[in-house]
Amino acid sequence: MKNQLNKYLRKFGVEIHGVGYLKKLKKQDFLQDAFAVQKELFGSRKVHTILDVGAHMGLTAKKYAQLFPEAKIYAVEPFVPSFETLSANVQDIPAVTPLNNAVTDKNETVTLHVNKKHDTNFLLASNQAGISADKLVETVSTQDVEGITIDRLAKEHGLSRIDILKMDIQGGELNALKGTTNLLPTISLIYTEVYFIQQYKEQPHFVDIYQYLRGFGFELQDLYDPYYNGKKLVWGDAIFTGPNFL
Repeated sequence: MKNQLNKYLRKFGVEIHGVGYLKKLKKQDFLQDAFAVQKELFGSRKVHTILDVGAHMGLTAKKYAQLFPEAKIYAVEPFVPSFETLSANVQDIPAVTPLNNAVTDKNETVTLHVNKKHDTNFLLASNQAGISADKLVETVSTQDVEGITIDRLAKEHGLSRIDILKMDIQGGELNALKGTTNLLPTISLIYTEVYFIQQYKEQPHFVDIYQYLRGFGFELQDLYDPYYNGKKLVWGDAIFTGPNFL
């Protein structure tokens, strides 16, 4: 049945595949380095501004500073202990500006859920999804943090465009995008974590992010670093290119 359907769909450049096919890809294209791909995509073009949302301890910001030495990088992290480590890690990199905020769709105080594994912290409460990672996202405390939209952040720092928007905020990616109404059309490339299950309550699915970005003319470039729980695809990373990306 699937083969017959694919025979028809190929006329439109579309095919249907199951998880087994994705696992095969995992051994091939999914092994590509997403950062090397970003460097290749920009080629000789200069990258001026990078927004690292969910910067944690600054490892990604440091990697971007090496890849794009002419870029100004804004690394945003809401959890104070992680922010302090981030600040220490980038103190010798003038191009990186650490910011202690939670990026979301509103400019107001919000509640941060602090989990057992701190790089799983964010604004959505954790959900028992029946996977091995459930124990890592168990909430141990909460704290109030200052929420900010990307539009507000850009205004405060005089940014008229963003070349790369990186997001790793545990299900908060769609809300972050909704707070980017003015600036979203200027973004060249988005590198974001995406989920295929609800690891957090009220968490958007990959399809929700895909459809939202398609509405602004973004194209899915590829998926990277998939994580599986048994035979179930749980999360991964995605690169989207904007309508102004040539």
